[in-house]
Amino acid sequence: MTSPALWLTGLAGVCLIVVAFRRRAAYRTALVQLGRDDVAVKDLPREVEEIAPRSVLSPRRHWLSILLSILSGIALYWFADFPTVFAITLGVIVGIGGFVIVESFRERQLLRLERQLADTVDLLVASLRAGAGILDALENAVRESKKPLRRILEETLARLRYGDSPHRVFSELTESVSLESVRLFSLSLAVHWEVGGSLASSLSSVGRFIRDRVEVQRNVSTQGAQVRASVIGVTLVAYFLTIIVWRSRPDAMAAFLTTTVGAWLAAMALLFQALGLFWMFRLSRIRY
Repeated sequence: MTSPALWLTGLAGVCLIVVAFRRRAAYRTALVQLGRDDVAVKDLPREVEEIAPRSVLSPRRHWLSILLSILSGIALYWFADFPTVFAITLGVIVGIGGFVIVESFRERQLLRLERQLADTVDLLVASLRAGAGILDALENAVRESKKPLRRILEETLARLRYGDSPHRVFSELTESVSLESVRLFSLSLAVHWEVGGSLASSLSSVGRFIRDRVEVQRNVSTQGAQVRASVIGVTLVAYFLTIIVWRSRPDAMAAFLTTTVGAWLAAMALLFQALGLFWMFRLSRIRY
């Protein structure tokens, strides 16, 4: 077994061990939250205690992209008999693609959450102006909201009704969802709980702010989609020309790719294309 294969296999084993430990930690956290007596909170690691309140949204799971990249490189090297440089390069490309897919899914989930929060704020403002109390207004908003926001609001309302400290409840709400709109919403409710004042007017401003954020993100996504389509089209043209050259002169193409210089040049071209697509994706994720 050559040295690159040893490194890939070792990295895959380390990733599998990390996955097993994370699953075990999540299981122990779930037992504590369900009130099982055979697991104490003090037995949990500090990292699990810090991550547990932030499990409202789907986790990013970047380790899946890393594991998929390593396994793809190993599979291409051992089973598809790819050269080492191409196996490593294609494995990196697969990992970058997995990262982009995971981040895109999370971005859509956050955008859906912000749209739901804007609708919930409008319901709260309407209920407050109709003369309802803040807890009754929150209950009406929970009844009309949808997942994933409904789960967050249900937990917040239940803790408030049980007499938990409003400052602590809204502070942990901000930690559970790291969004500027959720932070502003929680701050408005916490300030009203402490000093009073017209909550309907402040929440109305918060609702307008959230809708402006959603509109800006939609515009950025729409304009970024056109740029992404153009870049992907240019990238596909390069692959199309490569296929044409391969079909017309397969011997010359095979001789070029089997040389050390040719293999490295082709691998670097593939890697730079993947990094360019990744950079374009990062630039299109402008948030304010």
